[in-house]
Amino acid sequence: MATEQSAIPFNFKPEDCQCLRETVEQAAKGIMESVAVVQPCWMEAAKEGWFLFDGIIGPYGLLLLKSATVDGQSISPERFVAVLERTMRIHYLTDSNIAIMEEIWSQNEWAKARYPIFREAVVCYKSGLYHASVSTALPLVEGILTARSGLEPFSPTKALKRRAKEIDASGQLSVVIDNLYRDTRSFDWMLEKSLNRHGVSHGVDLNFGTKRKALQMVALLNALVSI
Repeated sequence: MATEQSAIPFNFKPEDCQCLRETVEQAAKGIMESVAVVQPCWMEAAKEGWFLFDGIIGPYGLLLLKSATVDGQSISPERFVAVLERTMRIHYLTDSNIAIMEEIWSQNEWAKARYPIFREAVVCYKSGLYHASVSTALPLVEGILTARSGLEPFSPTKALKRRAKEIDASGQLSVVIDNLYRDTRSFDWMLEKSLNRHGVSHGVDLNFGTKRKALQMVALLNALVSI
């Protein structure tokens, strides 16, 4: 069972420790060699609401990369998403990781100003208040995309989607943002798979307060600041 002392932060500066630098180099090499195998897994994760820029490049990225293959053969994307979710629940929001997140968010004024709201979403998650966590985190997606991109406040959805494509060339962020802002007529699929801003904001989605969806929102916000 993982302990606080053994947890490895998702976000870190390679220059902080030679061993971590070596881990990053190994992860980068593994990702480059296995991109054809892993890409369908990460895209499936994105379809279900996961975007983990910091998870991909960190030590856990190597762990998840290894989890995507068995004897050199790729496992199903569905199994990979299950491994991802289990790993996130155990390792992501440790006290040490949260401290590192605070440091990352403090590096930009637009992120620093929003950190108290992000922190509240984290506190709600750790307290089991998942509806509150999602409701607190959800508005920050638009705020962060707008602030970091120099867009005007209240920019149209198409501008946010365009910026998501520019930020992440893999296309994974675009999948998550497209689903988050998907037309409300797609609710039959959305309510089952991932969050939709309109569904939550207009009181249509009454089942958004799950541990999984709350963790997805926290991870998405942290990735948007970290990437």
